[in-house]
Amino acid sequence: MTSLRTILVRNTVTVFNALNAVIVGALAVAWWHTSDERLLLDSLGVCTVIVSNMAIGVVQEWRAYRAARAATIQLAAVHHVLRDGRDVTVRADDLRPNDVIHLHRGDAIPADGVIVESDGLEVDASILTGESHAVGAAVGSAVFAGTACVAGQGTLRVERPAAEGLAARINAQARAHVLRTSPMQRRINILFEWSFGIAVALAVADVVLANGQALDVDRIRRIATLVLGLIPEGLVFFTTITLTLGVLRLSKFGIVVQHLPAVESFAAVTSVCMDKTGTLTENRLHVAGVVTLDASVDGAELLAKYLAATSDEGQTIDALRHCVQQVARPDVEGAVPFSSARAFGALRLVRFGWLVLGSPERLLTTPQQEALRKQLRQQDLHAMRVLVLAKAEHATADGVEHAQPILAIAMADVVRPQAQELVTFFQESRVELHVCSGDAEAHVQSLLDSARVELPAGHIHARMQPQQKQDFVRHLQTQHHVAFMGDGVNDLPAMKQADVSVAVDGAHGMARLVADIAFTRPAFHAVPDLVRNGRAVMRTILNVARLFIGKNVVLLLVSALAAIGAMPYPLTPRRGALLSVLAVGIPAMVLAARGRNHAAIASFPRELATYLVRTGTSVLIAMMVVQSVPFLNTHHEALFCAIVASVIVSAVFVDKQDRQAVLHLSYWALALVGAWIALMMWHSPPLPVAVVQAFYELPLLDLDGIACLVPVLAVAAIISVVSHSIPSPFRRRV
Repeated sequence: MTSLRTILVRNTVTVFNALNAVIVGALAVAWWHTSDERLLLDSLGVCTVIVSNMAIGVVQEWRAYRAARAATIQLAAVHHVLRDGRDVTVRADDLRPNDVIHLHRGDAIPADGVIVESDGLEVDASILTGESHAVGAAVGSAVFAGTACVAGQGTLRVERPAAEGLAARINAQARAHVLRTSPMQRRINILFEWSFGIAVALAVADVVLANGQALDVDRIRRIATLVLGLIPEGLVFFTTITLTLGVLRLSKFGIVVQHLPAVESFAAVTSVCMDKTGTLTENRLHVAGVVTLDASVDGAELLAKYLAATSDEGQTIDALRHCVQQVARPDVEGAVPFSSARAFGALRLVRFGWLVLGSPERLLTTPQQEALRKQLRQQDLHAMRVLVLAKAEHATADGVEHAQPILAIAMADVVRPQAQELVTFFQESRVELHVCSGDAEAHVQSLLDSARVELPAGHIHARMQPQQKQDFVRHLQTQHHVAFMGDGVNDLPAMKQADVSVAVDGAHGMARLVADIAFTRPAFHAVPDLVRNGRAVMRTILNVARLFIGKNVVLLLVSALAAIGAMPYPLTPRRGALLSVLAVGIPAMVLAARGRNHAAIASFPRELATYLVRTGTSVLIAMMVVQSVPFLNTHHEALFCAIVASVIVSAVFVDKQDRQAVLHLSYWALALVGAWIALMMWHSPPLPVAVVQAFYELPLLDLDGIACLVPVLAVAAIISVVSHSIPSPFRRRV
């Protein structure tokens, strides 16, 4: 109920409603002084618009909130909890005080509590404190919801219910239906700020020029029509609808969008950074070969002992355990758990000493690395991911002293079948692709070669630590809109830095929590659909913005011509509402429902300006024709009909559509005009229709009146079609 109450408040207390309330108050005061019933009906009409917009906004935002909540629940991790001596499975919301949770590397800590067991447990608290380095979590130390386990494992006892601690805030952030302003929305807001500022300036000028006739009813209605028509509340509503429909389409592919603007943001990226392991490859490895480096010891037995004793988990450990024989767990005197930042893990075994498993670049000296590369090259294993098992004099979280290599294990990744198709799609879309990996460059290049993927020189970034990935993304953001696709704890800093982040299927819990977009099932093949859907969303929002701003241009044009006495003013507040419904509301709903144009937007200002110039020209010429032809300008409604017909026909050409789409839009345009004429011809309608006729001030026409309107509509349609056939005056010069 709290969320519904918040939505009600947010849709009631808005700048748009405040402006509407001011206009209603001004109309009511004017009615009180003039006793003109038209002003009272206008004020009631504005109230109706306020209530309907609020109702639509509440319903749509509530539906979007529920969709976002349901989507987030799909990503919510379940926890195996020891409760009252029994193992139970619960979600984070259902945790209680004194529940005991076992934590593993990659887990998001779901509640505030105290560590009761720690096996090299390290926690990344950057999401709360901004501290970039992981810190050890010893027994008795407090940890908080929203942090992540990045090394080792441990046991947490919940101290307070999720609703009372930081867990509530973190969970609310993950679940909330966040309508963050996207780049396109910011552009649209700027345009409307300008148009609304112009409207206010014209209204003030109209009052100044009133010459003591400020309470002239026609002048008051003209000013109210102008200001009401330029309030952009409908655009926010249709933008939300468009984004929500895009999210629902993506859910069919197993893609969960946690923030609505992320759909648009991903489609607008110019650079994509992709982790290799688990992203470009599947979440599984296998041992391709083993090289003995020290024959004086039994390397296979030592590796088996290390794997039996370590608490580390992950793809690498699982793959190694499949290729060794199980042995009894040896006694351990000390341990350094594996972490991505260290790139190694270590154990101190009784009667042996320190045994280290990790990257050769972090463990071996330069001569040792050269000797290892020669041996690997001889067995054609040099291009694979290589781990070294070594004996060391001493090991700490800061490094290893005097490591002597025992075994080298070559690991092979399984490339995703869709990798080549995805890379080709990005290249054809002129999107830079960078592969950021913690492995050696030779291994990454070999993997790309096996997948028949070619990247430009300098686009493979090897041996990158988590902080280096974040720094690289920050560097790219100086010139690009950057997306990062990852799956592991080592990707978290880069994912949080990127403009939009994607957690692929199989990603760790914390990666899924911080991602803007997450895959709930293998959906790597659907990334092109994600881009196309995002582009369709962007183009649909652009088209809806064209309709709204096009209507504003028409209102400004008609008001300016009327202010200088060039022609009578055919609009009223209620007729302005009718114009918004016929020329903006219904076409915008059709465009939002269809949304199938996947063409990228080359230039938002240029495409918008092209449509506005064409629409404004067609309306202006249509009004001039009506004014200059005697048998047309004698009819009071001809000017209004020309305006409405021109704007409706212009909506058919709001975007570059295929022939079928243009025909579809033309059909509803004809239907709208036909319904409008029918309303003015229906002399004995039922009560609801009569109310509509009276409210929108539609006169009942006879055959002579219809004979007058038909050529007006025909002339307006012809002018609009011709004007939209003229090449764009803003076409980019090559």
